[in-house]
Amino acid sequence: MHRALGMWSLLVVLIIAVTGIALNHTDSLGLDERKVTSPVLMDRYGMLPDGEPMVYFGGEKVMAAWGGRLLLDGESVADLTDGDTLVGAGKVGEGEYAFALSDELLVFDDGGVLLDRLDEMTLSEGKLNGLGFRGNELVLRTESGEVFGLVHWMELQKIDEEGVEWFVAVDEVDEGTRDSLEAVFRGDGVSLYRVILDLHSGRMFGTIGVILYDLAAVCLIILGITGAMLWFRRRGGMRK
Repeated sequence: MHRALGMWSLLVVLIIAVTGIALNHTDSLGLDERKVTSPVLMDRYGMLPDGEPMVYFGGEKVMAAWGGRLLLDGESVADLTDGDTLVGAGKVGEGEYAFALSDELLVFDDGGVLLDRLDEMTLSEGKLNGLGFRGNELVLRTESGEVFGLVHWMELQKIDEEGVEWFVAVDEVDEGTRDSLEAVFRGDGVSLYRVILDLHSGRMFGTIGVILYDLAAVCLIILGITGAMLWFRRRGGMRK
């Protein structure tokens, strides 16, 4: 039993020992200053949103909805409320970018400053499910399939769909685009000190990790007791 428990708890003991040494030299190793940005760790710490981003391209800029935010070229420009759905996004003028939600339209400049906002009072024809462009006219489509041109940013005028170029979300987000979106949420990352501390305590692996570390501690207690018993037994045998 002494040998079996020793081998089983060896890995946990090594992790605790190595991380303990590192934590004792936090300042000299600069653990507080070093940041970890691994996507696996970011997901473990809940710093990346669930699900997949909805991405559109407005010219060279990436426009997306993810994690309850609207993102314009790697910057968060607005928060989404429960029930908000991005139905279209694109470049609608020189330095102007529009996001169409189910019940409102938001327009930002290059720097992410809100230029205009049309709510359901103006968009009174029903919930939106599409955003497009025809000539110099912004075009909206409702859930009922009706198409409206936005006249002077003030009123909707029913039009036919001919010649409208609809903004369509990308089918698959490439790795570079996803990295730029993740950077909005992970920021500078997690300090190496916190990662090592969580490894040291077992919290890195959640409740299971804490239980395993507790079991390893119990094993060490048993190892100490059985080791002492073996030692005294051998001492007794040697005297005989």
